[in-house]
Amino acid sequence: MPRPAMPIGSHGTVTRTQLAPGRWRASARYRGLDGVTRKVQRDTPPGETDRHGAKAEQALVAAIEEMMSVEGGGDITTGSLMSVVLDQHMADVEKSDLAPRTKDSYRWVASLLRPRLGEIRVGEATTRRLQAIVTGLGKDHGQVVAKQAKTLLMAMGRLLIAEGAWDRNKSRDIEASAPRSAAKKPPARVLSGDEIRALLEALRTSTVMLPPKKGASRSYTTRTVSEFARDVDLLDPIVMLCGTGLRRSELLGLQWPDYDAEKKTITIRNHVIRSGRSGRSTLTLEQGSKTDSSARVIALPGFVTRMLDARRTTAVSVRSDEWDLIFPSGTGPGVLRDPDTFNAQWARIRGEIGFGDVSSHTFRRTAATLADEGGVSTRKISDALGHSRISMTTDVYMGRKQTHPEVADAIDAAVSGE
Repeated sequence: MPRPAMPIGSHGTVTRTQLAPGRWRASARYRGLDGVTRKVQRDTPPGETDRHGAKAEQALVAAIEEMMSVEGGGDITTGSLMSVVLDQHMADVEKSDLAPRTKDSYRWVASLLRPRLGEIRVGEATTRRLQAIVTGLGKDHGQVVAKQAKTLLMAMGRLLIAEGAWDRNKSRDIEASAPRSAAKKPPARVLSGDEIRALLEALRTSTVMLPPKKGASRSYTTRTVSEFARDVDLLDPIVMLCGTGLRRSELLGLQWPDYDAEKKTITIRNHVIRSGRSGRSTLTLEQGSKTDSSARVIALPGFVTRMLDARRTTAVSVRSDEWDLIFPSGTGPGVLRDPDTFNAQWARIRGEIGFGDVSSHTFRRTAATLADEGGVSTRKISDALGHSRISMTTDVYMGRKQTHPEVADAIDAAVSGE
């Protein structure tokens, strides 16, 4: 039975032969990217004394690596470490125009992926080995991390193809999702007008006592739902979400100059983002919208304009020369409010008032549904919510980014019960 061929881009056992005292020859078989196996040899460099042939072998290995580099068409070869390829790709990510939070996410996943790549070389990175790495990440850190790891490996594969080190993307066949269960997920929750009124009333008046936070000291003072909502300034932002369907990041990036009380509109132009992880993260008011379609002017329902008009006269929204925020952090005027903290504050009380399955994103789906039930066209709803995915006909042949009072009127009628 013939001996199996060496993997492409690899070499066989190195043999050392003494030519003279202090002078050696190292040789090995090397299989290039063209599939041809050749004998490669190198002697001890001139003028050097080589007692056991180590210097000759070093010269041989260096020559083979140079051959790999030339055949591979770049600095990355089949002998390169996959972790080095990851680092090169991440350098490209840092120079890209990706959003700061997206870069943070890739940095985090890369930090988890790098130690698992270990000493695996490009020529050893089979689909099965890469699959085992992604599967392990999914078990330890969840399927979202597994999917992002596959995205990084796919990008690394494209880089390796461009460098000539791979002839196909071995990451393409990786499975990053857990097996789907037969049970279907329940449909996303959408609130009716009656439910919104009940929710807002509970935030205003509920006397249900909140249990202490986990790990709270004995001196921790329990509060009712309405007291908590008032203390952390939760009611007005929830009113705004109910009436507009804004994203959390958009909501907390609103500034008073964005509000036109006469026209009853608000301009969406900024959003709050968090960049960095593990204590090093910072909040930033990102100038400009999340996407091109996110920059928009939307009409406001009457119950929202009444809230804003009243809010402008209260101490809750003391004006700040720096940001002039409508919904600043509770730590002080002009301090950006963290979308994740806002989400946690809402999550803490929603179950106590019977809305445990209502996330902050539920208000966005609800606004769209109430407008649709009120007879507003899909195109106008898409404009109001800042969506970009609508049919080609409306994208190309209809005007976009219009201000549609019908959206506000439909939501106002549903919530006001008129």
